[in-house]
Amino acid sequence: MAARVARFTLLEVIIAVTLLLLVVTGMLGFGREITRSWEKLRAEHGRFRDLLVLDRALDGLLSNAVPFTWPDSEGESRQFFFGESDYVRLACLRPVTQVEDGALRFAEILLDDGRLMVVSTAHPWRDPSDADERSRTTVLATGVERLEFSYADWAGDDEADWDAGLIWVDEWDPERTEMPLAILLTVQWRDGRVESWLRRTAAGYRERWGKWQPARDNP
Repeated sequence: MAARVARFTLLEVIIAVTLLLLVVTGMLGFGREITRSWEKLRAEHGRFRDLLVLDRALDGLLSNAVPFTWPDSEGESRQFFFGESDYVRLACLRPVTQVEDGALRFAEILLDDGRLMVVSTAHPWRDPSDADERSRTTVLATGVERLEFSYADWAGDDEADWDAGLIWVDEWDPERTEMPLAILLTVQWRDGRVESWLRRTAAGYRERWGKWQPARDNP
């Protein structure tokens, strides 16, 4: 007895091929979504890791900033601290690893061709060009569009509350012998992200417990 051979109509073949193509298309789309999500997760992880490195570096610099008087290029004694809207130079405390290096580090934070950099030395300098020979340059972040520094100043008397006495300025008068109470650094990235770091310096003498926000609109 001859075996029965199954025959499929053209319509059945078309339906089967169509269903197979739909399944394959769905699997390919699902695979692309997984790959895209994984790449996005890796990118976010990389950005978070870079932000942690930047956060530790800025915390060590800004939170440990202290007053330091040093002769300028003309021999006059001035505060080493120098703060502008997109640049800051400061002296900060650091752990002592070698006695000859001392417990102070002298650094400037600046933006150069999209790179957020710290140029530091173990010794102060009278002119920025003097630091080039013995300086160490560290790139903290890349892809930066703009830096914006703000400096907390106290404009009230001893009886004034914080809302009335605390003001924020974009530049710090280089003739002053005092340092800012705090430094706020805002980083604008080329991809549109904006992050801010607010650190109290080690030079302030006023304290306040609890949360507060910088009052940018103060006169």
